[in-house]
Amino acid sequence: MSGLIPSFPVADINRSVEFYQEVLGFELVRITGKDDVTRAFLRAGTLRIVLRSASSDAIIDYRLAPIDDRIMLHIPIDDVRGLYERIRGRVPMIRDLEARLFGLFEFTIEDMDGILLTFSELKS
Repeated sequence: MSGLIPSFPVADINRSVEFYQEVLGFELVRITGKDDVTRAFLRAGTLRIVLRSASSDAIIDYRLAPIDDRIMLHIPIDDVRGLYERIRGRVPMIRDLEARLFGLFEFTIEDMDGILLTFSELKS
């Protein structure tokens, strides 16, 4: 195996793409559509994700689930404090920047559909 590219249904594809681009700095690689489903392929460094429009009758709001039952992405980065300072106040913060186990410093936010994103950096 050489990687994993998660794909998530989202309620509003345009709003989600804007969030990942404007707030988190992802680059939009391409958008495709087939059978009433739009897929947005995004990347940030070596990280890749796919956001896809949910069907009209689907209810996509992970915020309705308890925190421990939600989808969570753990994303290691080089400057966790810099990202935290840049986006603090612009996104729902689930857990503030703090020292965690094994020398990790991390924080957790949620996107507009309630997907949890934990950004971490290993400090020696």
